[in-house]
Amino acid sequence: MEPHRLDVIEDWFYERISYTFCETVNPLQLSEYLVEEKWLTLTDLRMIRHYNLLYGGGAEDLLYKLRTRPGWMHYLLKACNNPELGLFELKLFITIELDESTQWRYILKEGKPQYPFQWFEGREDWFYERISYTFCETVNPLQLSEYLREQNCLTLTDLDHTKKMFRWKGNALAATELLLRLRKRPNWIHYLIKACSRPELGLNELNLHIKVAMKIDADERKWLFTRKKLELQSYVPEYSEFSDDDIESKSKLMLQSSGNYYQKSTELSDTLEKTGERNVFNWEKAGRLRPPVSFTHKMISPDLKDLFQSVESAFCVPEDTEQLSFAANLLKAVHSDKIASEIKLLSDRLEFLDSYMVFGNEDPGTVCAFDVDVVFNKDHLRVVKKDPIQWNNTSLFKSERILKVILIHSRSLRVVETKLRVYKEYEMLFRSKTLHLQHKHEDFDEIAKKSANIKVSLFQRTILYLVEIIPSENLAVMVSKAANIFLIRSNVRKICNYEFIKDGGETVGTVNSNSYTCRLFSTVRRIKRTLVENTLRTICKSLALEICKEIMCHIEFKMNPIYSFIYEDPKPGILDTLFETITVKMKPFLDKICNPIFLATGSFIGTFVFSVDVNSLNWRRKVADAIYLMISEHRKDIVEKATLLVENMCTKTAEDLKNLNKGLEKWKEKTKCMDIIEVVSIWEKREAMKNISGLGSHKSVLNFIAGIKNDKPTLKVFLSTDDQDAIGFIKDHPEIPKGTVFEFVVVNSYKEQKDQVKRKNHISYSIERNVREMLSKTIKKQGERIHANHSGVVGLGIGNMDCNGQITPCIIIYCLDKDLVPFGEKPLPKTLEGFPCDIREDFIMFGGCFDCHEIAHPNPGCCIGLPSNGIGSAGFLVKTNEFGSETSGFLTAAHVAAENWTDLYNKNAFLSELEVDEYNREIVHPLLPNNNSGRIIGKVKESFCGNWGPEGIGIDAAFVQNYEQDKAAYRELQPADESELDYGDQLIVLKRGGTTGKTFGRLLDGSHSPCVNPRVDDVAWKWGGFYFFDRCFAIEDINEPFFNLGDSGSGVFLTENENPTKPLGIAFAKLDHEPITFVCRIDQVAKALKLRLYEIVETMDI
Repeated sequence: MEPHRLDVIEDWFYERISYTFCETVNPLQLSEYLVEEKWLTLTDLRMIRHYNLLYGGGAEDLLYKLRTRPGWMHYLLKACNNPELGLFELKLFITIELDESTQWRYILKEGKPQYPFQWFEGREDWFYERISYTFCETVNPLQLSEYLREQNCLTLTDLDHTKKMFRWKGNALAATELLLRLRKRPNWIHYLIKACSRPELGLNELNLHIKVAMKIDADERKWLFTRKKLELQSYVPEYSEFSDDDIESKSKLMLQSSGNYYQKSTELSDTLEKTGERNVFNWEKAGRLRPPVSFTHKMISPDLKDLFQSVESAFCVPEDTEQLSFAANLLKAVHSDKIASEIKLLSDRLEFLDSYMVFGNEDPGTVCAFDVDVVFNKDHLRVVKKDPIQWNNTSLFKSERILKVILIHSRSLRVVETKLRVYKEYEMLFRSKTLHLQHKHEDFDEIAKKSANIKVSLFQRTILYLVEIIPSENLAVMVSKAANIFLIRSNVRKICNYEFIKDGGETVGTVNSNSYTCRLFSTVRRIKRTLVENTLRTICKSLALEICKEIMCHIEFKMNPIYSFIYEDPKPGILDTLFETITVKMKPFLDKICNPIFLATGSFIGTFVFSVDVNSLNWRRKVADAIYLMISEHRKDIVEKATLLVENMCTKTAEDLKNLNKGLEKWKEKTKCMDIIEVVSIWEKREAMKNISGLGSHKSVLNFIAGIKNDKPTLKVFLSTDDQDAIGFIKDHPEIPKGTVFEFVVVNSYKEQKDQVKRKNHISYSIERNVREMLSKTIKKQGERIHANHSGVVGLGIGNMDCNGQITPCIIIYCLDKDLVPFGEKPLPKTLEGFPCDIREDFIMFGGCFDCHEIAHPNPGCCIGLPSNGIGSAGFLVKTNEFGSETSGFLTAAHVAAENWTDLYNKNAFLSELEVDEYNREIVHPLLPNNNSGRIIGKVKESFCGNWGPEGIGIDAAFVQNYEQDKAAYRELQPADESELDYGDQLIVLKRGGTTGKTFGRLLDGSHSPCVNPRVDDVAWKWGGFYFFDRCFAIEDINEPFFNLGDSGSGVFLTENENPTKPLGIAFAKLDHEPITFVCRIDQVAKALKLRLYEIVETMDI
């Protein structure tokens, strides 16, 4: 295009957008954007700011400067596409008002913009247009803005602006302002629709408008919500067949089109009304309208609360009684109180935003989550991104303002092993210091501390920046400049003439008031003194104000755009203290200089005759000239005095800010967490201990834990026998660090140590039902978290403990060692949700490891099992109709009867849901040590091992179907119900097992959570796997061992007079030290496996 033609087009474009540009554009925001894009210079930016500060506005000057840049139209069009700049009205004006202009068509075709202008952003602009009127007319902006702030959709600045607009301009304009700000936020449509569903916000009319009135535009929605951006050509024919100069033909063709966007929309809607066609408005499928994922974690740490409550004092400067520092005003301007409030709020709750909602410009310390699942897969841990799209926003990992958290989800895996696995998966990302690993089972204190640390760190940058921009040089020049403006004769006369005077209770007025004639010399002198004092006070205020303006211009000139807090409030009061101090300190000095005026009588008033009009221009001018004469004689002293005062205040302010920064640094030290590299080194030390070569060949090694005990590295090994070969192998192993303290424990059977057990349950003390229920809920809520965080814990239970001589209900934590803290873990908790914890050392194991006469149909208590899986006991006799016809069999423990019971646990699935052809499922009876007389009697038909159902009830059970069906007469049994169990009555239960035979025990509780660790030779042990079972019964021995190895799967009954009454559960595990047996609930087993319990009529006694 010819240069002169381009000039004409640009002038034409400039003329048509000028009014809309100047009325709607925020010049400060747009100019900063244009500087970032290298389209304006820093000098241009400073000039725009200066115009805005002195005269307001600045949009006209910005457009003029932009107009001088080559290609300025293309820059402006690109800026219109940036929603953060809020140029929607300008964009809409260009779109609708100019689309019929042939001149504009020529610009688009021949100008060939470097950044083609998208006429509509599709969904969002379309939605914005149609709700604007209803929104502004019906919405309560204050109520809605408060709600949106709570949802993290708006900032505190947005909230303050809306409130001020409401006070100054009323409801409608405040609602308009709110919608404009809301429009700039990602996912704003989702938030608004969500707000419409909240009845307390009173958005009924808006909600109705969205749901009903907007359905008329069905076809348009279908078009707009297909991830396409509408362009002008979507509504007008193509013009490529016309020559470039054939502007008239193009114009005629455009006039033949259906008009603008709104007319076309109406035509489409009318057509749809006639045909009756409708499209379902599915917000979920509307692209960016997808609801974001977020959650709030409630913080309960009292130490964290104390720490964060102390931050308020760290954000305050010392009280300045003499007002020699304006540091407090600067801190208020940069919203230090709001940052302190945000940090204090972290002690109550921690808000996680999904990465979809975070774009890098949120408040410092904002936390966003990237969710991953860690699952055990045969022989390794696999990391799976819950939503891979979350990870697409790679720029977030570079932002120092945002705390990124990889949030780990796992089931029955130790926290340390999962975190180390995730770290190795994404090791390259951890170059960012604001990336954190968090497991859902951990407390979130470290994240809260890191978020607070980021907030404080970025605020410290602001403080240091404020120190830099506080003027320390050229203050004398600034004061002299202010003096040159206000300490001149014309200004003194003006102040003196219009100074409003009162004499006692009587109004005197100004030169514009009626004459006020005085006939007494004393009256004239009194009024003169008042006039001089008031004039000097106003001169001091004017001088102080001008000095403050000079300092503010200096600050604005040096200010970085990201610290443009000055624009967030029309009157931020940054230099209020400086203004007041200059006024107060300079007034006595000027009074002293002008003291001779008070002593003069006729020198300037004239010889007293009969009367003097103190409101006359002549009399006041003489008073003003006398004041000016005194000031001009001492002008140098006044400037030096003011300069020294301002210098001292600026120095004191800078010192206060530096001291505040030091105080924040000390407070920030309390929030520092261990560096990820140091943490990983500890995790790897733990991993190295688990990977000791050759350990699996020693079958006597059941388990071990490595960590710190009594400030020394310690390795505690648990053995099934006193295997000296294994002990020597471990002690001399070269891969174990020197200096390690060794402890070896041989796990004994109850028969060997039952007399050594010290009863600690205090069974003579009952626990109230409501307290027991609260303890049970606590174990249910905290169970998996405790097991995942503490690898030494083998069970949780309810009991009593001695607290300072008083028997108190407590939560029992059974652990391998109460003093040893495994590498990468924290010490065991002393309380859980307010209940004390009684920590007891113990070891846990399954009871699968023997006198049977009936071979084909084992009775309850018979020895059965898989030869490859160990020996257990037959439990309850059961029948089912689930497999086509009624079949009979018996129950036993899944870890006895199912070779793949670990797969069942890890996948939380039934046997029938897995492909199990490669596993042996045939059961042998009797299965005795060193005895081959047993034969195959049946096959495992169904089994489950894990926590079943919505309540997560622990089950370890397998249904074995007999090959030869039992045809004896039977009687169905009803399982015991929880309501029948009164743990305070010391209920006696009975069990018959293959090892211990018929035994009696005492029912302690139904809320225990045993946790069985894999053996060292099990690959799951290496990767931190564990098997815990929720809400199990705990049975205590009475006079003899209730349960021992080989008894797994045996049935437990309630009794009356030592006779069995109702089935209670299946015994499957025991503690080694304390005489406690764990039983899973038979009523839940029957429901899960869809079985009916029965007994043979001829053999009612078990």
